[in-house]
Amino acid sequence: MRALLTLLGLLAIALPATAQKVSYDEFARAVDEQVRLNDTKRLVRTVRDNPVHTVGHFQGLVLSDLNSRRDDNLTQRNALKAAWEEAFRGRTLDQLDRWLQLVASDSSRLRSYDSAKQALSRAYQEFNRMKSEAVTDRGPWDALRRSTEEIARAFESVGHKIDAAEACGLLARICTDVPGRTLDDRKAAIVALQRFLDHRKDWDYTEDVYYQQNLSYMKAEEERMKAEDAEAAKREAEGYRGDIKGADAFLLPNANDLEVVAPLTFEALKKGKEFDYCIRGNSAPLEWWGVRALANTPTALAWFKGADIHLLWSGSTGFGITRDPAITSLDAPGVDEVQASNRIKDPSVFHLDNDATRHYAMWFFVGGDQEPFQGINQNLAPSENGVTVFYRSAASWVADVNGTKVTFFDDNANGLLFEEDPFGVGLTDHNVGTGPDDEVKVPTFDGMQIGRGPRQPLGAWVKLGDSWYHMRSHENGASVGFRPCNPEYFKTGTIQMHWKGPRNLEPMFLLVRGEGDFEMAVFDLADGKAHEVPAGNYRIQFGRIESGKGPRLMSANIFPGSAEVIEVKPGEAAEFSLGGPFRLDFAKQTEGAQVALQPLTIRIRGLSGEIYSHVNGAAPEAEVVVARSDNGRGARVVGELQAIDSAELLFGIANKFTKLGGQVGYYPVPHGTKPGDDIVLRIDVPEGQFIGLQEKKNKLFGKLDAIWK
Repeated sequence: MRALLTLLGLLAIALPATAQKVSYDEFARAVDEQVRLNDTKRLVRTVRDNPVHTVGHFQGLVLSDLNSRRDDNLTQRNALKAAWEEAFRGRTLDQLDRWLQLVASDSSRLRSYDSAKQALSRAYQEFNRMKSEAVTDRGPWDALRRSTEEIARAFESVGHKIDAAEACGLLARICTDVPGRTLDDRKAAIVALQRFLDHRKDWDYTEDVYYQQNLSYMKAEEERMKAEDAEAAKREAEGYRGDIKGADAFLLPNANDLEVVAPLTFEALKKGKEFDYCIRGNSAPLEWWGVRALANTPTALAWFKGADIHLLWSGSTGFGITRDPAITSLDAPGVDEVQASNRIKDPSVFHLDNDATRHYAMWFFVGGDQEPFQGINQNLAPSENGVTVFYRSAASWVADVNGTKVTFFDDNANGLLFEEDPFGVGLTDHNVGTGPDDEVKVPTFDGMQIGRGPRQPLGAWVKLGDSWYHMRSHENGASVGFRPCNPEYFKTGTIQMHWKGPRNLEPMFLLVRGEGDFEMAVFDLADGKAHEVPAGNYRIQFGRIESGKGPRLMSANIFPGSAEVIEVKPGEAAEFSLGGPFRLDFAKQTEGAQVALQPLTIRIRGLSGEIYSHVNGAAPEAEVVVARSDNGRGARVVGELQAIDSAELLFGIANKFTKLGGQVGYYPVPHGTKPGDDIVLRIDVPEGQFIGLQEKKNKLFGKLDAIWK
């Protein structure tokens, strides 16, 4: 019995074996009953809904009669033939019957057929596995393609047209779904589909939905390829290479000759930035990158990738940057002195090489004994046990592009610009997934500014004046190039974000990023205006909201959560909304008759499913409520949560949940929690009732509604 393929969405190429309405045992019982009762209408419907089961069942009936040399199953066989002819307007089962009569005495042919059937079942299983695991390595796909081709030929050799068609259909689907599909793959899929259609036609099996779907797909794909050939010929006549792909397909054919390349000149920033396009760069120094240093012991700034640099602390108020991990004194040659204190002043400039030709700049912050953060005062002052130094990039580089000043900012503070994958830098976080043990990759972006315009994320597709360009680095980031786009192929639309939350909470920035050829098209939509962008699909990447200043600062980061893809069509406007109503989500865990509520799993969700995390200074002090229905009817308060209210409690919980560390301060704990207490709240929830969290007036978000579970 063949393994049924799990469908992963709408099929381009239909596979009949995937779509049976009932199990084989249910099918067989239904056929027995319907034939016995002479219920022709129901039998026709059963056959129409389960053609694969019908073929296998009929085949078994015929072989059973041939082996016994009797016609015990003749009534059911004839009933199935008539039902099939009514359902599919073809005499397919007569063809199958004749084939079985011919091969029944040929044991070698039957063994070959049996072997091919088993191989086809394994091929389905392997295809299903690779689809479910999203295998991107082409090797296993090519191996499956070769083995499925052999299976198809085996069925063709023994003459079983239905199974030959099915194997060819699977072969076509493999050629269509293979990662990095090429023109040759598409042509191979067309050939396999034609074989599918021919085999089906040979046995009069052309009136089912799968034959029609595959015929339509093949014709449409042939038309697409014909149009693409014409387009390729047109492009070739215009001067494009035949193998052009990726960004180059959207540029002028002589874009490389027209590229404007400008050198980058280092400049230290003179005043602080309002924000960085990075989770570790914002108004709160305690959320910057941090490093723990001991006196006279060089400590690597491990996140920094632009050079191998180390922070050196004198044990008092002196700090420096060295490139030699063996140096232990600030007075040694090659040490650049930097300023670090609990007051943000001018940035410190230092060198990245011994020749003093490469420069960088940072702000360094050292906390005091009463640093306000997460709603409590924390002692972060230096001690004999060491000092924690927080740092943020103050480096920029300027290019003159045909008279337009373009400035680049290393917002993620790793010493590199023009990184192709914002997730490839390796930053992970434990506040975005389902709980403290769930480690999720998060993006980090750099920034840029064109002329005196607003800051924007550093992406590869930029507009200078009235024209679009593809931007890329040269000389390992020492210069930057701008290649002109071809308006005939580079199409744009607009995208706009509507904020539905409190006006004082409008995002400082909200980044969306494209997909495919435009995966490095990144735009900040926080201003709520319509932004022109390359046409394509976009996803929310990262954002931030803040309220208050200094000790009263409250903030949160925005992540996509379950927000859907936003499609921007050429010449059209796309819009989406974020913000309220805000709701409190959490992971529900059952322990016997109780629900165990782990506060570290609490997430704030917005209108479109986006997540607000790293909630600084406004941890949800929620009521735990139980209701009789999932609309909150009859809700009663059964528990309360409160913000962590002391440094002692914060550090105690942080030492237990080391993956979060001090970030546990973003979350509430059960009311009355003391140092050493278990923070899991256990609630009796009667069977059939629902539990949720709600807060009438959060300090940052206002009302937080319940998600009932």
